[in-house]
Amino acid sequence: MRLHHFPLLLVAGMVAVAGCHSQQETVADVEQTRATFTRLTPDVKIGVVSAVLEDKGLLAVGEVDVEQHFVGETFVLMTPQRKIIGAGHVVGKTDNALHLKYEVNEDGRTPRAGDIAVKPTM
Repeated sequence: MRLHHFPLLLVAGMVAVAGCHSQQETVADVEQTRATFTRLTPDVKIGVVSAVLEDKGLLAVGEVDVEQHFVGETFVLMTPQRKIIGAGHVVGKTDNALHLKYEVNEDGRTPRAGDIAVKPTM
């Protein structure tokens, strides 16, 4: 991961919380994360993981403007509660989703639908 991602990762690490949440709470967590990160860094791009192919190390990210992104971009992956679980880079895209090849942190879990993909811009 590049050093210029460090400020966002530091913020995410400071506000990480643990616990189990319902689907409704997860959606609220995603929206709260989007609002918080956008307030701190207005150009940040945040999408939501919509599908995961765990055996291939691939995932799809929706709720993001696909036209603003290109193959090779790096995203930080985190839970809706802002715990960083890994990173991925764009390997393809469709009309409404980005496709990322991902790697999880040693202490991270596999990404799943509802997780957050953050593309910081500096």
